[in-house]
Amino acid sequence: MFDRALLSWFGRGSWVVVLLVVLCAGPMGACGRGEDVPATSERGSDPVATRVRMVQALLSEGHVAAALEQMERLRTVPGGTVSPERIPSWVEPVVAQLIRRRVLGPADSLLRRTGPVESRPPRLQAASANLAVLAGDEEGALRIYRSIRTEDPALRLRVAHELATLLLLRGQVDEAIETARAGLREEPDHGPLHVLLSQALARKGRVDEALAEVRLVPPSAARWVAEADLWLNSLDRPESAVVNLQKAVRVAPQQPRYRLLLGRALVEAGRPGDAAQVLEKLVEPTRAYPGAMEWLAKADRALGREKEAAALEARWAAEDRRRRAQEERLAGLRASAAGALESALAHFDAALAIDSTIADLYNDRGAVLARLERWTPAEEAFLEAARRAPGDRTIQENLARLYDRTGRIEERDRAIARWESLTASADSSGS
Repeated sequence: MFDRALLSWFGRGSWVVVLLVVLCAGPMGACGRGEDVPATSERGSDPVATRVRMVQALLSEGHVAAALEQMERLRTVPGGTVSPERIPSWVEPVVAQLIRRRVLGPADSLLRRTGPVESRPPRLQAASANLAVLAGDEEGALRIYRSIRTEDPALRLRVAHELATLLLLRGQVDEAIETARAGLREEPDHGPLHVLLSQALARKGRVDEALAEVRLVPPSAARWVAEADLWLNSLDRPESAVVNLQKAVRVAPQQPRYRLLLGRALVEAGRPGDAAQVLEKLVEPTRAYPGAMEWLAKADRALGREKEAAALEARWAAEDRRRRAQEERLAGLRASAAGALESALAHFDAALAIDSTIADLYNDRGAVLARLERWTPAEEAFLEAARRAPGDRTIQENLARLYDRTGRIEERDRAIARWESLTASADSSGS
């Protein structure tokens, strides 16, 4: 739904009101959801709580654009405002949901309404640091994490873990070790901090200390996987890694990451047949767990199954291109949501250079170009999107808006007619 939020790139004309009436009548219509609130509140329910529940439900279902619309409406409900003097309890969970959905601009906007970072409650400061990490501002995140002061022991441990993790990712290993140990002085049995400290010690080449540290974690899948990582990556003893990973898979058989690691360890231990049996379950015809095809191809090649290995490698390369293109696309959507339109275009162009077959990329690019009022390249992008996805109603809606804005009435009406036809077809099929 994130890309749908890009659609309001200029003021709607009267014809769009007609389209919105049709849209609101459908089962997913955001307008229909919103109109339920006054009736509910008249029955005595708290209108703020009702709308907050609606926002959270929409976010949990992935309907981001509709959730953002409800958040704007919330500001008009008595008692629904947020300010440094009044920070309702719902702000933190909603911000957390927005961050999980990578809707960074609205999350930041909501946090800003609570005042400067240094004046926010500690939990909102932690959310602000998390947001900064995702926005690429690691220095800002470090400053926030280091400044958090709280009497809540659970939050102190969470901050210690997140700060140590960020430091380790940035290569500041000594400080990561110090931060993890400070957290463990408060809670000696905190398993995630023991695991993180073990990883940091291994990064410094202190593998014996790392192994001793991870063995302080009670027997669990997390402990066995962390120990296997040391056997596999630091001690070059894949058979020992296999023993630990088999334990992890027995207690968490539905965890694909553990099975992938077991398959890899079996390949490196010289047991490609056993590895293939584990990894084949992770490579479905339409979708494979990330990394599974690479290691299954290695197992097949070790077994002399060259044809199967080559097919897997080709599929793996194609899916890797698509994955990298989608990562660029998401970066472009975040930039667009933040108003950084030129940066968004750069990300979309980079994504298309990786994989030019994704129709949504052309639609996203057209939406940004339209917001910049670059009408000709916007139209070309929308038309290419429509050629690649002729059944996509959103693309026709965007074309209609573009033609309306540029005064091309006949083309606008044809796009509306196509939109109506696609909508009727979708409604009749129950989609």
